[in-house]
Formats: sequence, C-alpha cells, structure tokens
Amino acid sequence: MAVEVKSHFGRITFENGRLLRNGYPFKEKDFIIQVKNEALDLKHFLKEKIQKDFFVKPVIVFSNKYAKMKFGLNPINNVFVVQKEFLIKLIESLPEAMSREEADEIEQGIIDKIKN
Repeated sequence: MAVEVKSHFGRITFENGRLLRNGYPFKEKDFIIQVKNEALDLKHFLKEKIQKDFFVKPVIVFSNKYAKMKFGLNPINNVFVVQKEFLIKLIESLPEAMSREEADEIEQGIIDKIKN
C-alpha cells in the first residue's frame, strides 16, 4: 500500500478523473496521479529488492477533520480516498497480500535502502 496524506479540508469529490475540493481542482497537483506514481515506484522497488511482483494499492488519506467525502471504502479510479478515521478500517478490509516471510523481506530491503 502506498499512502499519500493530505491536510486539505472541504468537500472532496471526484469528477472527470480528478479529485475536486469544493467543486474545483486542487491547485497543487493531481493527487490521483501522484499516489499512482508512488505506488508504481514502490512496486518497482519491491521487484528489485526481493524479486516479487506485488500490486501496490494507492491510498490518499485526508487528515483534516473538516475534509468531507463520500467514497466509503470503494476505490475511485483505482485509488482509495479516505478520511484518516477510516484508514484502519480500509487496511483491515483488504485481503492479505503477502506472507509474513515476504513482509520480513520487504522490511529488510527498506532497512538496507536506508543504510545506503
């Protein structure tokens, strides 16, 4: 899972492939494209480090309690978009994607990457 956290507030909706805040596109960047690219980068990192090909789920989490959205736990454009209070529920709802041994390999790959 690749998680991008945003602190924006307002009514968050989705239209024509883009997230909107109060009916207008975010000025900074396209968060959907951003988190998909991060998920792809992580997928490539895992493939390189442990020679396993995982689908990395992209997730955008809005941390501001005044961010309101109605996506539930359903992905939009293959990206989960949730309020921070629903992150744990989302994680628990997803099927297990790897074994404990694979998770340990990933952890070691990240530790090695940080050390280098």
